[in-house]
Amino acid sequence: MIMIKQITTIIAFFFCFLPSVSLASEITTAIQQCNRSAYFSVPELKPAQEKTLKEGKVVTIIERKTDKAGRAIGMILINTDIKTLWAAYRDALHFQLQESTTEYLLSVIKPDTQIWYGYLDLPWPLADRHWIIKTWNNYKLATKTNNACWEHPWQLMKEEENNVEAKLAGKKIPSNVKPAEAIYTPVNEGAFLLVTIAPKKTLLVYHASTVVGGNVPSNLLPNFIASTFKGMLMDMRNRAEKLILGHYKAPHKAINGGDRKPIDLFE
Repeated sequence: MIMIKQITTIIAFFFCFLPSVSLASEITTAIQQCNRSAYFSVPELKPAQEKTLKEGKVVTIIERKTDKAGRAIGMILINTDIKTLWAAYRDALHFQLQESTTEYLLSVIKPDTQIWYGYLDLPWPLADRHWIIKTWNNYKLATKTNNACWEHPWQLMKEEENNVEAKLAGKKIPSNVKPAEAIYTPVNEGAFLLVTIAPKKTLLVYHASTVVGGNVPSNLLPNFIASTFKGMLMDMRNRAEKLILGHYKAPHKAINGGDRKPIDLFE
C-alpha cells in the first residue's frame, strides 16, 4: 500500500509539470521550424529563458562576435494571433517603435519593400547616428511554415551614406534631427520575427546588429540596444493586445501580412 501511494504521488507530481514542458517544447520546435527558412536565424532558448517568457517577461540575449557586430535579441510572448500582432507592428505611420529613434519612410520600391531613414538621438557628448535601410517581408518563410512564421528583415544601404540630406530634402523633420552633424552607422541589420506558438499566443522576436562608428566601442552597443528592449517590447504587447483592436478599423488602410495578403480590418 505504501509503495502504491508513493507511485501515485510521483505520477501526480510529474503531471503537474506537463503544461510547462509542453509549452517549452512548442517554443523550441517553433523556433527550429522558423530558422530553416528565416533570413536571420535566432538562438534557441534555455529552459530558464523559456520559463521567463511564460511568466510574461522579456528575454534578452547578447551575442558577441569578434569578426563583426554583436547582436542584441529581445523576445516576448504576446496573447494574440500572428495577424493582429503583425498589424500592430507594421502600422509604423501611426505608432512609434522607440522614443530615442526617429524614422521616416523615404520611398516604396514595391508594396512590401521600403526604404527608411533612421535617426538615433544619443546623449551628449556623443554625436547622434543615422542610417538608411531597406526593409522587406520574407515571403519564403511564410510559405515554408504555412504562415506559422512571419519575418520583416532590414539591412543598411551603405551606398546611401553621402545622399542622406538629398533624400530628406523637402521633408518636415524636427529640430533635433540634424543629418549634417550625425554619423552614418557602418553596420545596421536585423529583423522582427513573429512565431506562432498557439492560436492566440505568438512569440515576438526583435534583433539588431549595429556598429555606430565614431568613438563608441562596438562591444558596448549591444548592451545599449538590449537595455531598450524591455520597454519597447512591453509597449508592443500593449499595442497588440489592446490598442490595435480599436485602431485598425475602417477607414484605416489595409496592411499586408507576412504572406503578402491584406489583413482584414477589425470590426
